[in-house]
Amino acid sequence: METHEIRQHLLPLFPYNRVGTPDDTARFVAFLTGKDGAWVNGQHLHVDGGFTGR
Repeated sequence: METHEIRQHLLPLFPYNRVGTPDDTARFVAFLTGKDGAWVNGQHLHVDGGFTGR
């Protein structure tokens, strides 16, 4: 199987039907380092669009 075929086969497994981008991760980091994330501590957070919970 080629990489494109594998990707097309796996995409339906992702809740948003796409893989994450660097921008998705950057927004999460910005949240955690900003004032809205100040109360978050000692957590294991998965930045994977819900894939882990499937």
